[in-house]
Amino acid sequence: MYSSYTDGMDVDFSPELEAQLNRKAAHEGRDTESLVHEAVERYLDYDEWFIREVEKVWHKRSGANYWSTKTSERASKSCLPKSGIGLDPASLDSCC
Repeated sequence: MYSSYTDGMDVDFSPELEAQLNRKAAHEGRDTESLVHEAVERYLDYDEWFIREVEKVWHKRSGANYWSTKTSERASKSCLPKSGIGLDPASLDSCC
């Protein structure tokens, strides 16, 4: 079970983003809170997956037996566009 994001946290959106969120929630017949919760959950899951994929590429490329999470985070941040979403981790061979 999770607590509502409004119970312990306020999230401020620009008026444009809030309007877009409200439209999407209405279109899907959902409340905005569940939509925000799902979006944050997907983002965090994707971030964890991406770091694991960066580590796989690094291991394959370098033959290293260990690569710390901090190192993979630094490498992925230096090679990624701001969101990183949609980037194929295999393409990191050219930047890391």
